[in-house]
Amino acid sequence: MNPEIYYFTGTGNSYIVAKDIATRLKGNLIPIKETENKESIVLDANITGIVFPAYYMHLPRIIERFLNKLDKIENKYLFIVVTVGGIAGDVILRCQKVLESRGGNLSGAFVVRMPANYIYAADSLPVFYKSECFVNGEKKLKK
Repeated sequence: MNPEIYYFTGTGNSYIVAKDIATRLKGNLIPIKETENKESIVLDANITGIVFPAYYMHLPRIIERFLNKLDKIENKYLFIVVTVGGIAGDVILRCQKVLESRGGNLSGAFVVRMPANYIYAADSLPVFYKSECFVNGEKKLKK
C-alpha cells in the first residue's frame, strides 16, 4: 500500500510541505479535517506521515485529538513533519508520548522552517527572508 500523508494546515504552509512529500513518496494525501468525526482511525499503510504546524511551540489540539484516535499502529513507520516559524517547542516529545500511549512509536520527526505567520506575536518577515525560508524548506524536503 502507498504511504499515507495526513496533514493539517491553517495558512497553507503545512499543506505545501505535505503535498510535496506525498508526491515524492507516491503517497496518498489526506486532510486531517476529514477524520474529525471518526471515533477511531486505522492506518492502512505501513508508512504514515503527519504534517502540521507548531502553534506557538505547542501541539495543535486537532493533532492531539487525531493522534489519540489512531488504532493498530504497532509496527508502523510513523513520522511527523512540523512546520515552524521559530522553534517546535515540546511538539515532538508530545507526539511521541501520545503515540506510545496508543501502542505505537514515533519513527522520525522533522522540522521545516517556514515564514512565521503568528502576526500577533511577531511582525511579518521581509519578502527576501520568506523566499529564503521556502528555498531552504524545499532543500530539506528533498533530503
